[in-house]
Amino acid sequence: MIGRGNFSPVLNPTGNPAPAIKRLDTVASENREPDFFELLRATILDGSLGQNTAIPGSSTTGVTGTGATTVFPDVHMSNKTHHILSIGAAIIDQADPDSYPTRIQFRPVSTWWMAFGIESLPYITQLYPASGKSPTTSTLWTTYLLFQLWNPHLNTPVTPPTVRLRLDGSVGIFTGGNGQFFNSSTDTLVTTGGASITLVNANSFSTPTALTSANSTAAGNFAAVPAATGTYVGYRLPDYLLKSGAPNTPHLMLSFGANTAQRFNATMKVDVGGGVFVPYNHFIGINDPTSWIDGAEVDVRAASASTGNPATWTAAQMTQSPPSCFTKADPRATRFGIFQLDANQVSTKSRLDTSLWPSSTTYPSFPAGQPGYGGAVGATGPIQHAPLRFPSTYYPASLCLNTGGAGMTSYADPDAIVRPADARYPNPSATIAVTSTPYNILSGSGARDYWPIILNRPFRNVAELGYAFRELPWKTLDMFTDQSGDAGLLDVLSVADEPLIVAGRVSLNTRQSAVVQAILSAAGWDEITPATVVAASGSSATASGTMATNLVNNVAAKNPSAPVLNRSDLVSRANLLTAILPTNAGGNQAVKARREAISRAISSVVQTRTWNLMIDVIAQSGRYPPGTTDLTKFYVEGEQRYWVHVAIDRFTGKVVDRQIEVVKE
Repeated sequence: MIGRGNFSPVLNPTGNPAPAIKRLDTVASENREPDFFELLRATILDGSLGQNTAIPGSSTTGVTGTGATTVFPDVHMSNKTHHILSIGAAIIDQADPDSYPTRIQFRPVSTWWMAFGIESLPYITQLYPASGKSPTTSTLWTTYLLFQLWNPHLNTPVTPPTVRLRLDGSVGIFTGGNGQFFNSSTDTLVTTGGASITLVNANSFSTPTALTSANSTAAGNFAAVPAATGTYVGYRLPDYLLKSGAPNTPHLMLSFGANTAQRFNATMKVDVGGGVFVPYNHFIGINDPTSWIDGAEVDVRAASASTGNPATWTAAQMTQSPPSCFTKADPRATRFGIFQLDANQVSTKSRLDTSLWPSSTTYPSFPAGQPGYGGAVGATGPIQHAPLRFPSTYYPASLCLNTGGAGMTSYADPDAIVRPADARYPNPSATIAVTSTPYNILSGSGARDYWPIILNRPFRNVAELGYAFRELPWKTLDMFTDQSGDAGLLDVLSVADEPLIVAGRVSLNTRQSAVVQAILSAAGWDEITPATVVAASGSSATASGTMATNLVNNVAAKNPSAPVLNRSDLVSRANLLTAILPTNAGGNQAVKARREAISRAISSVVQTRTWNLMIDVIAQSGRYPPGTTDLTKFYVEGEQRYWVHVAIDRFTGKVVDRQIEVVKE
């Protein structure tokens, strides 16, 4: 894609913005260096970008839902510029010290789109409607939109900013249960009008937590739900008179985005100072309203009689089905995120008060029977509006692995490669594979091992890019598998400006395991536990000497005729990283952030571009006897030994440096 915009918010605010990130050949024609986003676009494999919901190889439009409405559109997902901008923004947010997500605007056609970075803040995991008898009129129904929020990151800000949740668009209320659909002419249409609720403390959502009177400040249409259900706070819709129905008892139904001109969304916003709130995440899609919920109809609750009399509020209703709810596989992601769940996973707790796949659920995360959620899509199962590429069953718990395993839900990238997500290597000692799923284990041994991390500091090496969110469920930039689409960044980017020639780098093809051991020794396993480092001695699989020997044996010794050619080969060479550090144990051998300790320690201190040669020179001085023509008659009177060190650029063949060392015995 080539962009030729001339827009500048300062120098040329009336100019035309580029519709896409420029290619490097265009950059070269403009006689300038590429910028950060142009380097990202050129380096991250094109086939690993722009995943959408369409059935691969089909003519589907890539939206969820069937019929007249698109329900959960994916208008932005195929746009690779938006994907790169989102990744770039996430990289920036890892390196900056604040908790304000980066926002980047561009205009692909006529509407400005916005890409968000990721900070350690709460995100929306669930929208849950609840309905019962009106507290003011006993014949009417009152309905609340309840929300569950979660900050899925392992570390939270010391001083979190103020955060609020905002609603936009329309919600229709109608009588269902006997085949009815929302009718704009006869049913009630509610416009939320930008109503918002402010959180008391953004750090109160370190586990999936419902909005309550304790953690939020209710105002306006946001109000407390009747006490019988708990202390929940939600957006109160207008009271509604349910019509009688037959042969089935009538149900109170909602249609989110009932008016296509007023599609529905919930947005998280953060105070950037002075009471100015800006968006940092949408429950669905992006800032373009065409990507919002469009006509998603949800069954909320059955009437107590065929006359439509409202049911009373009880604690038990929070564990029943209906209601159906909207939930997300990863609350941060806009791809393969939102879907409708029609079943309650457990009978003892409200869906609002549990993680998305609690261990006590009766709904499996995939057919092997592991706890989680998911199942058949459509009328025969608990899942509605799954992405079209998953037409029959959808087990979003397994998206955190994305290994293509039998029975699991997984997806191939546009280049047909199935690239693993962050939990690629679940703890093999666990009885269920989804113990590596961030939603599954919230406390106890091994809890939160796989949760993402926000650095909030400058990068110390390029491989720390592995902490940055990749805008896919539970997936960060990949510096730990040989299917990585991101490994090229190790060769293209640096964490500081460097001179053209740098001395002291170690060849990645070295046969000297002791040198590699010194590099690995005392390297940090992850950001959260800086005191836990790679052992300097010992024979365990995670000891520096063992890993160094494995690297040398699988590079220089194993493939003498096929040397590593780039830093990226450390990651992308087949089976190299798993040979260095096997995956047959949990903890440091399984968790992505810890396995990438190898890439972080090695990548910035090694090189593959130069061949370093040492020439042993012995220079002799002396004389020949008069009149001799026999060279063997040379009489040595003095001798000096030199070691000549030469560095040759393997790309150009030029000598980039040489040093002469006088050897004195």
